[in-house]
Amino acid sequence: MLETMLHAVGDKKPAMDALLELAAADPRSSTSKDPNPLLTMPTDHLVDKIPPFIRYYVLENGSSAFMVLALLENPEAAEKTRKLLLSKTKDSSITLQKEMGKLIKGKLESELKAVRLILDHLAK
Repeated sequence: MLETMLHAVGDKKPAMDALLELAAADPRSSTSKDPNPLLTMPTDHLVDKIPPFIRYYVLENGSSAFMVLALLENPEAAEKTRKLLLSKTKDSSITLQKEMGKLIKGKLESELKAVRLILDHLAK
């Protein structure tokens, strides 16, 4: 959410106010019928929406690779995300995993940290 808010265009105040309102809700009052949104991850919806753009997220926009890493680390979205990263995109004849490997080759260890962490997860 932070990355989205940092890079969103337009008036961010209404969205920020809504997020702050959620943060102010007592998480102990969360129930299965009325869950606290901060205690649940909407990743199952997100991972279904990003396939057309996943190549961009992991290869062309360094900060958004952390979002993909978060999806890969979340048990609810890990398998779908893993499949996306191990598949070929319509833009390429090789897998995203191989493209990420090429991207980090020759770069300093401190560069492209999220991409390196994604590759570590895929190697497991």
